[in-house]
Amino acid sequence: MAYDKTMIPRNWHHTLLVFICTAVAVVVYNMSVHRIDLDSFEHFKHAVDYQTEIIERNLLWNFEQVSDLARLFTAIDNVTDKNFYGYFSMEDFKKHPSFYNFGWAPRVEYSKKTEFEYTARHEGILPDFYIFEKAGDKNIPVQAREDYFPFYYRKQEQEGDVRIKGFDIASNPMRRKAIEKARDTGGLAAAVIKLITDKGNKAIQIYMPVYNGDPTTIWDRRTNLKGFTFGTFRLKSIFEKSFTSETDITKYTLYKIVLQGLPKDEGLLYQNTPSSIVEMSKLDYVKAIEAAGLTIQVEAIPVVSYFRERRGWVPFSYAAATLVFTYLIGIFLIYRIKSVQLLKESHDKLLKHQTVLARHIKEQETIYSVLKASLSSDSLETHLNRKLDVILSHLSQSKGCIFLYNEALKVLQVAVHRGFSEGQLSFCSMVPLGKCLCGLAASTRETTFFPDCNDVRHTITYDGKIDQAYYCVPILSEDKHRLLGLINVHVEAGHKRNEAYEIFIKSISHIIAGVILRKQEMELIERDRTEGLTTLSAGIAHEINNPLSFIKGSVSSLAKNIGIVEHYIRHSESMTAGALSDEQITDLQEFKVHDKIHMIRNKINSTSKGVERIMEVVSGLKNFSCLNRAAEDDVDINKCIDTVLSLFENEKVAVVKEYTNLPLYGCETLAMNQCFYHILQNSYQAINNEGTIRIVTSLTGEKIQIKIEDDGIGMSEDAVKRAFTPFFTTKDVGSGKGLGLSIVDGIIKRHNGTINIESTVGRGTSVTIHLPTKS
Repeated sequence: MAYDKTMIPRNWHHTLLVFICTAVAVVVYNMSVHRIDLDSFEHFKHAVDYQTEIIERNLLWNFEQVSDLARLFTAIDNVTDKNFYGYFSMEDFKKHPSFYNFGWAPRVEYSKKTEFEYTARHEGILPDFYIFEKAGDKNIPVQAREDYFPFYYRKQEQEGDVRIKGFDIASNPMRRKAIEKARDTGGLAAAVIKLITDKGNKAIQIYMPVYNGDPTTIWDRRTNLKGFTFGTFRLKSIFEKSFTSETDITKYTLYKIVLQGLPKDEGLLYQNTPSSIVEMSKLDYVKAIEAAGLTIQVEAIPVVSYFRERRGWVPFSYAAATLVFTYLIGIFLIYRIKSVQLLKESHDKLLKHQTVLARHIKEQETIYSVLKASLSSDSLETHLNRKLDVILSHLSQSKGCIFLYNEALKVLQVAVHRGFSEGQLSFCSMVPLGKCLCGLAASTRETTFFPDCNDVRHTITYDGKIDQAYYCVPILSEDKHRLLGLINVHVEAGHKRNEAYEIFIKSISHIIAGVILRKQEMELIERDRTEGLTTLSAGIAHEINNPLSFIKGSVSSLAKNIGIVEHYIRHSESMTAGALSDEQITDLQEFKVHDKIHMIRNKINSTSKGVERIMEVVSGLKNFSCLNRAAEDDVDINKCIDTVLSLFENEKVAVVKEYTNLPLYGCETLAMNQCFYHILQNSYQAINNEGTIRIVTSLTGEKIQIKIEDDGIGMSEDAVKRAFTPFFTTKDVGSGKGLGLSIVDGIIKRHNGTINIESTVGRGTSVTIHLPTKS
C-alpha cells in the first residue's frame, strides 16, 4: 500500500500510544532501578560485613591487652607496683587512642578487709587508702559483703586521678554482674560505662579473672580467684579507627552500633554522620558481633545517593531504548490498524458519496432556480411566496413565514406565511424587535435554533400552540449592517439542529435580501425621480418665465416704436404732397428715425436670446428625462455633464470645466444623468453665496475619472462615512430626503464603478468617480 501521511497516529491514538510507551518505559525504568538497587545492596552488605570484621578485630585486639595483663598476674605470685607500672608506657597510650586505663583489682575477703587496707597504706598505695563505694557523687565505706574487688594498681592516660583507688567494682550492679560472669567462665567479661573525665563518652571496661592454679570447675574458680585485671577502652576511638580503613562505604552509610540487652538510648554505643547524607533509604542491614560476652549489633543504613551513583545512566538508557522500541512497534500496529480502517472508511464513503452528491446537486439546482427566478420583475410578495415554498419543500416541512422589517416601527411584519392558523397570525403578524424568539434572533442578527417552543423567551402565546422547534434566520444586507427581515421555519419537536438546514436557509436569505434591496432601490429611484421632476418643473418654470417676461416687455416696446415709425412714414408722405404745416415739417425733420430703428433691432436680438434660452432649457430637460432607464447607449460623459449643467443657473457660482476627450461610454443614460444631477445639486446647495464648481474629466489607464469639486461648506468626517446611507442628510429638516447619494452609489456600483468623497468643513467637498471603459 502506498504511504499515506494520514496513517500516522494522531489525536487520541497518538496520545494513547505515548501514554502506553511512557508507562512501559516507566515500568522498565523501575525494574532496572530495582535490579541495580538489589545488586547494589548485595555489594553494600558485603562491604558492611567486611567493615564489621574490622570492628570486631579492633575490639578483640584491645581486649587481648587485658588478657596479656592477666597472664602477667598469673605468672607472678606477688605483683608489685613497679613491675605493674613498667608493663605499660605512656607511648602505648599515645599510639593507641582507644586506651583509657588498665588496672588490677584483687579479691579481698570480708574477714581480711581491715588487714588489706592497712597493708595498702603501708605499701604507699594511698596514705588514707580504704575500700569504698559510690553514693551519688560521694565516696562512702563499703557495706559488708562476702568479698571485695577494689582498684589497686591503675595505669591511665593522665596520672593524678588517684581517688579511684580503693573503689570496689563489685559495688556497681552492672560491673558486679560482669565480673561474676568472668569469674565463673574463666574468660573475658565486659561492662559499658561513661567516662566522666572524657566528656561523658562511653567506654567498655573488660575484666579478666586471675586464679591460683588452673581450676576447671565453677566452684574451684570461685574459691581460687585471686582478682581481676581490667582495661578501659574508648569505644568512639575504636569505631572511628575501624571506619578509616581502605573501604569507602562509610561515606554512604549511617552506622548505629548498639549493645543488646540495654534500653535503646543507653545501648547506643556509636553513631556516625555520613559525608554524603541527604536522604536515607528505607533499607538496612544488621550484623552482630560477639565479644567479651557482649552482643554488639551493627546496623548499617545506606543513603539514597549510594544507589543513585551506582545506577548512573543505566536505567535511563534502558527506559529510552524501551520507549523508542515500544513507540516504533506501536506506530507499526496503528499503521496496520489504520490501513484496515481506511479501507473500510473508503468503502463506506463510496457508498455514501452518491447520496451526498445527489443532495448537493439538488440543493445547487434549487438555489440556482431561485436565483434565476429572483431576476424577474414580479412583485416582492410574489418573490417571497416562491422562496418560502422552495424552503419548505426542500426541508420537507409545512409551516413557516417570512417577515419584513419595518425600520420606522422597529417591528417584524409577516409578509407571507404557510400553515399559520388565524389565531397565530393575529398574534405573530407584528413582532417587536427583541421580543419573543423571532425578535430575539433578529436583534442578534445571528442564525438561531430554538429546540423547544416552551422556551421562557417565547413570550407571544396563542391558543392551539403545538410543541415544535424553530429555525430563525435573519435577512441582512450584504454588509450585515441592515436588517431587512427574517425567515422562520417550524420543524417537528425533538428535531436536532442541522447545519445543512441552516446553510440552505441562509443561502435563500441572501437571495431574498438581494430582491428586497433591488425593489427598495427601484422605489427610491422612482420616488427620487418624481421628486426631482417636481423640483425641475418648478426650476424650469422659473427659467422659462424669466426670458418670457423679457420677451413680453421687448414685444411691447417693439409695438410702440413701430407705431412711432409708421407715424413718421405717414407724415413724410404728407410733407411730399405739401399737406403739412411749417411746424409739423420742423418736428418731422427733428425726428431721429435711425435711433428708433437701432432700438427695434436691439429688442429683436434680446427677444431671440430669450427664445434660445427657452429652447436650451427644454432641450436639456428632454435629454435628461426622456430616455428609458434600462436602455443603454454609447454616450459622451462630457456632454452628459453639460446637459445636467444646463438645468442649473446661478450667476454667483462659477463653473470651471477641464474636459479631456473621452471614449464613448456604454451606460444607462438617464441613470447617469440622474447621478450627475444629484452631485451637482449638492455642490450648488453647499455654496451659500459666491463660489466655484470645478469639473475635471480624464482617462487613467482603462478607467474614466470624473472629479467634481466645490468650495462650499464641506462635511465632517462622520458625515462623509455615512454619506451613502439611505435617508442620511446634513440639510435642514424639509430641505432633503437623504436619498441622493445612496442612489448615486447604487448607480455607480451597477456600472461596476467606484465613488469616493473627500471633504473638509469650511473648505469644500471633492467627489471622484471611476468608471471602467467599455469596448
